[in-house]
Amino acid sequence: FLLVDDGSTDGTWPEMQRLFGADTRFTLIRHAHNRGVGAAILTGIAAAQTETVAVIDSDCSYDPARIEEMLPLLAPDVALVTASPYHALGGVEGVPEWRLVLSRGASRLYRMVLRNKLATYTSCFRVVRKSAVEGLDLRHEGFIGVTEMLARLDLHGWKIVEHPAVLEARLI
Repeated sequence: FLLVDDGSTDGTWPEMQRLFGADTRFTLIRHAHNRGVGAAILTGIAAAQTETVAVIDSDCSYDPARIEEMLPLLAPDVALVTASPYHALGGVEGVPEWRLVLSRGASRLYRMVLRNKLATYTSCFRVVRKSAVEGLDLRHEGFIGVTEMLARLDLHGWKIVEHPAVLEARLI
């Protein structure tokens, strides 16, 4: 497991060290300053020693057990499998309506300009082909970088697959 602290100032780093620092199954990585979730995802992927990398943010808004269902979808021509709460078989629970309106509206706009017509573009819960994202230089390292990564893969001709998932309000 690679755990990446994006340089947060909320005590994440000492808590990561306390909980996982002595466990050799975990590698802890920290940005010197807050660069955002997009940069943290790329840092984790770059540090991975495998071609297939599962990415999930730490707020437990998606069930990590879905990774097992997403892995087989990463076919040789697929760069990324994204969890999709807006997929016909996905769902949302306890998420504020304003957030859903913004996210669905943004997805509608992305569908107009991108080749891969997805229901969800903003999910941080993904299974990624490392070689497809190596060398990606994000202009936006924060949350918009999550979508920028997907858009850059789309513009480079990669196939992106969605898997239905349930997005829950932040648990932790």
